[in-house]
Amino acid sequence: MNPDPPAGTLLVMSSPPWPPPQQSAPPPNWPPAPIPVLNYDGPRESDKPTRRGAILFLILMIPAAITPFVSFVWSTSPLDVLQVIFNEIGRGGFPPREWQLMLLAAPFFAALPLIAWKGRLVFARATSSGLRTAMWIIAACFACVPPALIIYVVYLAIAEDDVDKSMWYFGAGLAVFVLYACLAAFLAWRRRREHAITMAFYAGYLANAIICLGLFKNDWTLQAGYHLTGLTVVVMVVDTIGAMVAARSREMQ
Repeated sequence: MNPDPPAGTLLVMSSPPWPPPQQSAPPPNWPPAPIPVLNYDGPRESDKPTRRGAILFLILMIPAAITPFVSFVWSTSPLDVLQVIFNEIGRGGFPPREWQLMLLAAPFFAALPLIAWKGRLVFARATSSGLRTAMWIIAACFACVPPALIIYVVYLAIAEDDVDKSMWYFGAGLAVFVLYACLAAFLAWRRRREHAITMAFYAGYLANAIICLGLFKNDWTLQAGYHLTGLTVVVMVVDTIGAMVAARSREMQ
């Protein structure tokens, strides 16, 4: 047992200091961010086939850029059609039937900004919002031409009671336009904006190409422009399938 303290001794009980000491707050950037590690290995091997495929399709699209300037049928190119129509407008005359030829010829020139857009995606994948907006506007302008042509032709056919088998080709063009317009809207909704713009270009070009290939398939004066258009249709369809498969595979990763 502890002995009792002597009488008169003042007992002082120890107590914790008051106020208690403040604990220092952790630094604002705690825990520290991981140190970035630079990748000196270059692009991954899985990225190389995709880039090579994009370059291949860009090369295969070159005939589409030639088509507006070579003879399609009747020794006439889309450029010739537009030149004649603009000359007629300059003289103050423009027969109503010429609208149909103009609307058939104009979408072929969509290949020029389309190839420039695809080349931009291949060699510089980052695109600005301003560039995307400009390409959306251009693609929308070309995409609106086939529906305008179909409405105009159907109106003339009904007004003149002249509905024939050629209406099937315009119906096929309308179906292609609706399909690609839906694909463009779907990809834009999935935030695949670059591919959505490409599908918007395809909507106008392919719809018009299907109409032209059907209307002139039995004409004996078919020339290089007709065959190049058929090749371009195949390339665009294969590119569409590849783009949809690639988008699906990225979502599943």
